[in-house]
Amino acid sequence: MSKEDVLNKAMEIVNQREKTYGKSCDNFQKAADLINAVLKDKLKDEHFISSTDVIFIMLQIKIARLINDPTHTDSQIDVAGYASLLSEVA
Repeated sequence: MSKEDVLNKAMEIVNQREKTYGKSCDNFQKAADLINAVLKDKLKDEHFISSTDVIFIMLQIKIARLINDPTHTDSQIDVAGYASLLSEVA
């Protein structure tokens, strides 16, 4: 798969997910709120997880998978997709 194919597929997936789950900025904020609820006793004072942090966490999960198999196309596409969403969420 070419780099253009990876990026095009990532955009296709990002657009489809927005139709399914709503705007990425809203969805990642919901995820941040849920993560904060789970971690509330472990977080210090006002250090809360942001929607941008959620994207960084998802990127790390995908990168960990790519370390195991750098040729896994779905993870390559997911990294490109999550990275593109930073422009809307950050």
